[in-house]
Amino acid sequence: MDYIAIGTVYGSHGVRGHIKVGSFSGEFDHFRVLKSVQLRNGDQRREFVVQEVRLTERHALMKLEGIESPEEAKAWYRWELWVPREQACPLREGEYYTADLHGLRLVHADEEIGTVVAVWDSGAGDLLEIERPDGSRVIVPFLEHFVGEVDISAGVVELKAPWVLE
Repeated sequence: MDYIAIGTVYGSHGVRGHIKVGSFSGEFDHFRVLKSVQLRNGDQRREFVVQEVRLTERHALMKLEGIESPEEAKAWYRWELWVPREQACPLREGEYYTADLHGLRLVHADEEIGTVVAVWDSGAGDLLEIERPDGSRVIVPFLEHFVGEVDISAGVVELKAPWVLE
């Protein structure tokens, strides 16, 4: 099954072991339907049954089976929340899951510039970290002014403004 990260645990809430989860997409409605989730930290992962989800404007409060106290909830701090892809936030036109951008080839005028190795949230917008064939790395703002068509199935991102690499 194809899983995707949708948020991260950043605290505990109450005395019964609820965890506070921030959403990577900024949206929380899709959290309501979750029946089970994985918490992951590097190579470590653990599956949980979801017992309860309450939403606030800034986070989801989740009660996971087996986490019964604030101390146990705090142990999951900074772990990522992963779900099957079909339970992640639905995408709108022009939106992509960060995981789908990793490994895409950046091209300009049929010339391969490099490969997307990371996607960074700068606060003002996403940045693509590109590894060039020589091993050097450059950053490209993931904005319409610099990046054109994104074709996930072909594995390609179009670079519209090659001067940004200078």
